[in-house]
Amino acid sequence: MHQPEIKTPPKPLVEVQPPTASSQSHLTKPSVAQKKHSGRKIIVLIGIIVLVLLSVGGYLLIQDAKNKTQTPVVTPAPTPRPAPETQPEPVKEPVVTEPEIEKPEVFPVEIVPGVDSDSDGLSDIEETLVYKTDPRLPDTDSDGFLDGNEVFHRYNPGGTAPGTLLGSGAVKVYKGTAIEILYEFYYPSTWSYQEVQNEIILDAQTGEGFHISVFSNPEESSFKDWIKQNFPTSTFVSGVTKNGLPMMQGEDQRTVYLDLTSVILSFVYDPGIKTRVDYLQTFQMMLNSVQVVGAVENSETTSETSIVQPEESEPAL
Repeated sequence: MHQPEIKTPPKPLVEVQPPTASSQSHLTKPSVAQKKHSGRKIIVLIGIIVLVLLSVGGYLLIQDAKNKTQTPVVTPAPTPRPAPETQPEPVKEPVVTEPEIEKPEVFPVEIVPGVDSDSDGLSDIEETLVYKTDPRLPDTDSDGFLDGNEVFHRYNPGGTAPGTLLGSGAVKVYKGTAIEILYEFYYPSTWSYQEVQNEIILDAQTGEGFHISVFSNPEESSFKDWIKQNFPTSTFVSGVTKNGLPMMQGEDQRTVYLDLTSVILSFVYDPGIKTRVDYLQTFQMMLNSVQVVGAVENSETTSETSIVQPEESEPAL
């Protein structure tokens, strides 16, 4: 009879060794002394927290007690004051004063004469709007005289000599009173004017204009003395108009004073905001046209002015 073969079990691949005493050294249980030390730390920490809480609570209780015992301060209401009695203001009488004397200014560098295409002494604006001449022809009427020269002497540049500006209708005559005298001057017919106290304002309708003011000279000082008294630091050039009136012209060439003995007339060219002055020859023509035409019988009527059209007269050359 066949006996079965007894097989031996296979050996394990890794032998398992039982743990040794050295490998279990880190698993040693804490000692009793270490446990007591940890407990003390916890007790101290809890005590500190309790002390802090007690301190905060005590501080809050003290502050609350102070707030309850503090007495509020009552501020008395202000006593209303009676309203002051209003006194009626005294009635002021109107004071009539002469206009301030306009100080001559230095002629601005940026302001230049208007365009004069034909170099005849009249700007293109003057020829077109005032005298109705040709800005391309220096002698519109071909009479041998430049248009600007004829206007300066108050002749009509658009007609043959001896036609005058007044006869052509290019200008009108302003006639007014100043203190005790009657005076007059020419101004362009297309311009408007207004009177403000002792000042006449001429408007050229192009942003420019002339201002004429009247100043008294009660002591009848000499013209030069009057100028020195009012303009001690200014420089003037003396001259004479075509009608023989003494004239003082400022350095700006736009401020002129005329001596009418007991009265001083000032003529000021106001260019407004323009950078060109287009009526310089018209300004000179106006100065040459000023003349005294009589005396005022009643000096109280010094504010009366009027526009008249006198008989045409031959201008002086």
